Amino acid sequence: MPSSFRKAKTGIKRPLVLLEILIGLGLLSILLAFLFASMTRSAQFEAKIDQARSVLLERQKLQTRLQDLFLGLKDSSLYTARLGKEKKESLIAIFDRGVDPDPAFSGEVLSRLHLDEAQNLCLTVWPLENDGTHLPWKTEILLSGVEDFQFHFLGKKTKDGIRPVNAQLAWYDAWPEDRGGAPAIARLLIRQKGTPLSYAFFPANPEPLPTYLEGG
Repeated sequence: MPSSFRKAKTGIKRPLVLLEILIGLGLLSILLAFLFASMTRSAQFEAKIDQARSVLLERQKLQTRLQDLFLGLKDSSLYTARLGKEKKESLIAIFDRGVDPDPAFSGEVLSRLHLDEAQNLCLTVWPLENDGTHLPWKTEILLSGVEDFQFHFLGKKTKDGIRPVNAQLAWYDAWPEDRGGAPAIARLLIRQKGTPLSYAFFPANPEPLPTYLEGG
């Protein structure tokens, strides 16, 4: 075979091999681009799921803690009060906290539900018994990013209240200490980062409500 023919044949093969490599690299880059885009979307979706799960767990924690408070409420120990220069009233109550690793915070404790300066809805507890030299406390953040919160209490009508239910019952936005007893229902309204939330709690020892007898 003439040498000129062999050179010409070799010269044709080299461009074809280079072209195939370039096409393969192009297809691989397209495949990798789709793969990385899919992985990015998957990571973003997982992050949203984790965020939603965290918010849900936080709201469930609030429900559980306050349910324990109202179910363990001591007779006539619940009231609302505005302390110091606070703009919102706090909920004050004595309730049975159960068992705690610190014996001082086991059993009945004094509690305060309030909104701190960082917009966290907090539950602070103090032991009822102390030595008089210091008063330790524990504060637990129940819900973060709280823009506003308000309680509504259902009880016997002593004045007009914020919304009468009937001739005997009405909703109130405060429960004074001198009223005594506990409301039949405590409704908590919260606005968390623009989202309205609503909870309802039933105290263990509400004040006596009017009873009705059929036909009497």
